[in-house]
Amino acid sequence: MGEAIPLGSAVYIRYLDHVLFKNTPEAVKDAAERETIGWLTKETGKLLCIQHDRTIESLQYSSGTANGLVLRKSCILEIRAICEKGERAKAGSTVHH
Repeated sequence: MGEAIPLGSAVYIRYLDHVLFKNTPEAVKDAAERETIGWLTKETGKLLCIQHDRTIESLQYSSGTANGLVLRKSCILEIRAICEKGERAKAGSTVHH
């Protein structure tokens, strides 16, 4: 996937989603192209974990909560860091219409 992105960084990812077509014989070639923005929280040999909604670490919750995705690296078409862990994204720098 190219240059390593540090865990905790905010990332933009464009990927193939086979879930919509998982029950069809054409599942490999018929994948929806999707995109997401979130924090890279875990990486294994074949998978990436992205959180796109989570509690703020500095608040004292009894247990943190998060929503996100587990993506197969082989389905990722593009990934790029928006900002590294601890940095703040500049207004208007993440999404351009």
